[in-house]
Amino acid sequence: MGLPASQTYAFRRISLDRTLAALVILAVVIVVSAMIRIDAGPRTDDTGGGGLLILQDTDHLVAFEDLSHQSSGWSEDRLWDRPGLGRVLGPFSNDAITRTISLPENTAAITLAFDLYLLDQARLPTITVGGSTITTSASARPFGSLGIRRSRISLRLRSTAPTLDIALSGTRGGAWALDNFVVIAHRPNGA
Repeated sequence: MGLPASQTYAFRRISLDRTLAALVILAVVIVVSAMIRIDAGPRTDDTGGGGLLILQDTDHLVAFEDLSHQSSGWSEDRLWDRPGLGRVLGPFSNDAITRTISLPENTAAITLAFDLYLLDQARLPTITVGGSTITTSASARPFGSLGIRRSRISLRLRSTAPTLDIALSGTRGGAWALDNFVVIAHRPNGA
């Protein structure tokens, strides 16, 4: 004998609800895992975005600043709440900002990474590290709908100096701002 129609329907409804819930959970897991990109090392170009940075045993995170609360150590601590960007360091135009950061002992190389936001047809500022001007192939791409362009800078440089001296100098007008500043010291194996 079969179940009455009302009991059969209730049984199927419960089964369908559980199946639907399991499918929704699976879809959320897939979407979240697709949104998280894990790199085995720092990016060396300006094409990427976000993601997690995995440090090796010989790496030391020296600075990580998203500037959402404060900035520290810059010659100009000018925080700016810009619509479409949030809080960034800037705006600057023909200004120069500098910062000196102490590096751990036995540092053999550094990774220096940050975002530059360009407004009003600004060009990329000149980047100077340790007194040497750095030339990058970075380009600025549109960011949002407010006429802002972003350039992601990621440099890996050899350095045995005890400090990192960085300067950014604006050129030919237009405003620019800095965000997501990261410095990683790389030490040789066994150091």
